[in-house]
Amino acid sequence: MSTNGLLRVMVVDDEHLIRQGIKHYFNWEEKGFTIAGEASNGQEALNMIEDIDPHIIVTDIVMPIMDGEELTKRVKRDYPAIQMIVLSSYGEFDYVRATFQLGVVDYILKPKLEPKTLLDVLTVAAERVQPSVMDEGQTHAARTQALLEKILLGFATDADFESGLFQEAFPYEAFLLMRESRKEQSTTSPMDQLVNGLDTSRTIHMSLQLKDGDTLHLLQANDREALQRSVVAELPTRTVVCSRVMTNPMELAQAASQLEACMKQVHFYFPQKRVVVAGELDLTQGHEEFDVDAYMLKLREQRYQEAAEGLITHVQAMMQTPQLGPNEFRTFLTHMIFTTAIILHAQPAAGETIEKEKYTYMTAINEAETAERATEALTVFLQKVTPGVRTKDTHDTNMKLLQDYIAEHYMEPLSLKELASHFHFHPSYLSSYFSAHNKEGFSEYLTSIRIEESKKLLKHSGMPIAEISHEVGYSDHSYYCKVFKKDTGVSPSQYRRDYLLKGQEK
Repeated sequence: MSTNGLLRVMVVDDEHLIRQGIKHYFNWEEKGFTIAGEASNGQEALNMIEDIDPHIIVTDIVMPIMDGEELTKRVKRDYPAIQMIVLSSYGEFDYVRATFQLGVVDYILKPKLEPKTLLDVLTVAAERVQPSVMDEGQTHAARTQALLEKILLGFATDADFESGLFQEAFPYEAFLLMRESRKEQSTTSPMDQLVNGLDTSRTIHMSLQLKDGDTLHLLQANDREALQRSVVAELPTRTVVCSRVMTNPMELAQAASQLEACMKQVHFYFPQKRVVVAGELDLTQGHEEFDVDAYMLKLREQRYQEAAEGLITHVQAMMQTPQLGPNEFRTFLTHMIFTTAIILHAQPAAGETIEKEKYTYMTAINEAETAERATEALTVFLQKVTPGVRTKDTHDTNMKLLQDYIAEHYMEPLSLKELASHFHFHPSYLSSYFSAHNKEGFSEYLTSIRIEESKKLLKHSGMPIAEISHEVGYSDHSYYCKVFKKDTGVSPSQYRRDYLLKGQEK
């Protein structure tokens, strides 16, 4: 189990609060350790050792099922390289003496357990970890990777920046940091092409895989302008956010944090953008705060069209100059749905479907992956619950995309859920959206497409009817015949005979 050079520590104590307290005593990674696991008794700890492979175990003495003394015996017998630290109370001296005979590093009295005391004992234990155990995470490459992680995640100390390892790993004076989206990484990533094309005698590339799947890439060189110019030119098909070129490596952690926020903004507000350089998006340009009171007054006065258009216009402005994070944007939209529902609830003509609809659209907004999808959900909600509202939007284009997809896939076992997944809609929202912007709902529309296509095959091919039913997306021949007759008034075979007779009469 690799932890980039950090020593893995397991905490064993039957008191949950003690375990939680130890975990939050200090920044473990900054001190060179990581909490790899925790257990509530000795037996549970033994069961976890193979998977966690700890370097150090911090254990209580008195625990149910298996106590700390027995755990220490088993560990020292089966895993002699693991270092043991014992926690005890004043009245447990005999137990403590027995564990010392087994070779524990030290013991700490629980009433005196403090961060500095624990860290001092951990440091002693770290010095005893055998080199053979350390080799896994402490090779030169692993130590360099661990240093990179500390720098980019903000854990590096002055000592790290002054170390010989830093001087060796970061020899150039210009740094450029990029964050590559996990959503588009592949074996043929343009980032790979860029890295493979670098002049390694003048440029160094390092990368760090993040927990969310994104990748941070760090490029070093001496030519500042050429460094950024080449990156932007080489990455036209990848969602990558780039920092400005830096000369102070201590700025890298802040730049990494800014790129994380920028990537979220780009995915949500500008999903079509590919390369974004820090500062290119003006996220500070403000827009007027929405006048909720004026909006509510218009609803009360039944000026629905004016109220809806004003709200959608404001939301579209928010999308173009985003100042809110994705979650804050979604929260604003769901708040406006809730506000609208409260006002219209007292107006039966307008609000009779509100209670049924509002949670569907609030859910759709909260699950929307882009601002455009969230705004569409708000727009459809307003159209459904307020009489006569016709907001200005892109529904015609969106409906055409949906209809084109159905036309290409009607012969497959297509479902509303599959269609929703493909276009990143919530299924309930898509069902309402489809009905609101098409003469037929999804199921009726899919059926009409399949029946029309089957009519063409009945008239212009000699295919058996059972084969035709499969050709247009029906796995059950009998069900196809039933649906066909319901739609046309005759069976498929009768429809074909009628068509042939008409041709002979001509």
